[in-house]
Amino acid sequence: MVTDETRKTIAKEVFGDEYSETDYFFNTCYESNDKTFENSQLFQVKNSSIAFVGDKWFIAGNGEVMQYKLTTDTEGITEEVKVIYKEKYKNLDVEAYNGKVYFNTLDKVYVFDPEQDLSKSNPSICKSFKDKTLVGMCTKNNKLYVEYLDSNNNRQSEVCSDVQQSAVQSVSIAGNGDGNWLNNAMWKSNAVDNVMQYNSKKNCYTITYHGLESGKKYSFLFAPNGALNNAVGFGTMNPDGTTLTGKGKLDGKPICFELPEDYTRADVTITYYADTKKYIIHFD
Repeated sequence: MVTDETRKTIAKEVFGDEYSETDYFFNTCYESNDKTFENSQLFQVKNSSIAFVGDKWFIAGNGEVMQYKLTTDTEGITEEVKVIYKEKYKNLDVEAYNGKVYFNTLDKVYVFDPEQDLSKSNPSICKSFKDKTLVGMCTKNNKLYVEYLDSNNNRQSEVCSDVQQSAVQSVSIAGNGDGNWLNNAMWKSNAVDNVMQYNSKKNCYTITYHGLESGKKYSFLFAPNGALNNAVGFGTMNPDGTTLTGKGKLDGKPICFELPEDYTRADVTITYYADTKKYIIHFD
């Protein structure tokens, strides 16, 4: 699960001064000099549920599940909206899990691959619940849960047992890409150029970025299997000369670093141990 705090951090880094607080979509609003998005479909979804996979947002609310994508270029900000599912009831919820998107209706959980062509395929039923009225979904301890009301109208949850957390098969870096840093990919967890190389002897993942400049703040998350829903972020960090070492935390804030004071430019190698969440940032 990507926390609201992490979403806000990503939004601020993607849109900079165009970010401001509102009462809408996770309390954000994007504006540019030539276009305001306050009236876009994204900001009309109050009391919504939000998931984030790759460079797409998925929003459930107002009886719809929507795929939403914002891109920036020299022409400004472009919005793209696709309605994935319509349901007359208002308690739709959406979660990103294992790189896929899940959402519930009153009695079913649906799943789809965010990379699939939505014009040619529909979400499939993951699991049906005949004896429960579903009111939501959530992820806890790397498991996907459905939520329902019991006979006393208390909110309960159980594991959606048809869905299993897949083992870590790859790790990518996603962050505030700019120039050589992250190969200019801005918060894209599925960018192929940012997949870390696995070292089977040391059981770790590494990647190097060349020619990073001083005076800039670099931030990133580790994205297991190329997805941010189980991203590992900041837990602890200990500087030691030309090396930063730390331990990541599931759903933590983005890990941030700058070049050491005596560097004007450096090659930066990031090493990550998926089993312990330990990471090393080394400057050359």
